[in-house]
Amino acid sequence: MKKRKRKTSRQLKIIRRKLLLIMILSCLIIIGCVAIIALKNISEDMLAQFTEETRTSTKGDELPTIESKSDLQESIAYILDAYDFDDKQLSYIYYDPKDDETIQVNEDEDMLAASTYKLPLAMYYYDLIEKGVYTKDTALPFYEEAYMPEEGLSTIYTIDDQIPLSYLIRQAIVNSDNSASLIMLYTTGVLETYQAFSNYGAKQYTLEEINNNVTTARSSMEVLKYLYNHQDKYQELIDLLKIASQGYFLQAGTAAEHYEIAHKYGEFAGYVNDYGIVYTEEPYLIAIFTDGIVDSPTLIADLNDVFCAYHQQKYK
Repeated sequence: MKKRKRKTSRQLKIIRRKLLLIMILSCLIIIGCVAIIALKNISEDMLAQFTEETRTSTKGDELPTIESKSDLQESIAYILDAYDFDDKQLSYIYYDPKDDETIQVNEDEDMLAASTYKLPLAMYYYDLIEKGVYTKDTALPFYEEAYMPEEGLSTIYTIDDQIPLSYLIRQAIVNSDNSASLIMLYTTGVLETYQAFSNYGAKQYTLEEINNNVTTARSSMEVLKYLYNHQDKYQELIDLLKIASQGYFLQAGTAAEHYEIAHKYGEFAGYVNDYGIVYTEEPYLIAIFTDGIVDSPTLIADLNDVFCAYHQQKYK
């Protein structure tokens, strides 16, 4: 009996040691997991901080110093040197309404318009309202062809709902809502509406260009000029353009920290465009269209900054 008890006692000691070892290993595993999670959180925080610093580093308190057109060309070359693209992938126009100075590159190159067509579309509807064809309260039907699942108006309204025109215009400009724009486009007819764009200086679009939603920087600039020269007529629209896509594209750079910018961007399938009025002491107009350039939103903001600096030195 005594031998049996000693054997049982020995077994109990072995079991206790095993349990103790398991507890120690469990604690080590728990401590290791906590350490990994902590390190992961630290890494994510550092990454988030780095991303934010990188994003904000594109902005500065002051615009670059540009004293002449040669300085401007050097600054543009310096910016473009950081990007890898074919010359035909970028077109832009700077225009000074006060002295008619124009600086342009590839201004007649065909580019995908994306959502930039929504600016002359809104102008057309403001004209129709002025003529009494519609009122701001006129309700337009939500056409099935304009329905975009899980996007914009399609998350609020359903097919055949009646939507106030004033809301459609605001959505098309401020939020670049595709459904809102298509409802207006289908109401007045695609061909008729695009033909009306020529009233604002836009080119006469062919059916192929309309179907492919193609435009040029020159055509877009002519629309901007018309808008600028008729600001009293379109003041409500300009106010919407000033709050559209805040902090992005033309509004992403240093110029936007100092001056209001009324703009309409377009982005689709690698094409990124923006054009608008920069309200410096003496405003200027700018249109920048890109095709498949990596980080083109930053390029657009940086180019606008150097043009803004150049423009400002003209009126010191």
